[in-house]
Amino acid sequence: MQISLDKTQLVMVGIQKDAEGTYTCVARNPAGQATREFDVSVIVPPSIIGKAVEYISIVEDESLELECDFEADPIPEIYWSKDGANIDDSVQVNESCYIF
Repeated sequence: MQISLDKTQLVMVGIQKDAEGTYTCVARNPAGQATREFDVSVIVPPSIIGKAVEYISIVEDESLELECDFEADPIPEIYWSKDGANIDDSVQVNESCYIF
């Protein structure tokens, strides 16, 4: 963190999630004081946890559950596709699982 020479700016470079919070600027002199608050929220782009590509072989007529774990803030919209085509929303959804 850096504060400008005249103390009117607080500069944060490469901000991270732990920088979230309320920052307060206080201007004070013998006649009194004034404050300004800044509520800072850091959004984080989606990041997949685990391998980007996973190869799976399964015996025909068996069940398969694919799980896609991620980190993001705010929580992103999630959708699935097969061979580049979106899987229709009419597919039954069970919590975070798509059932075919």
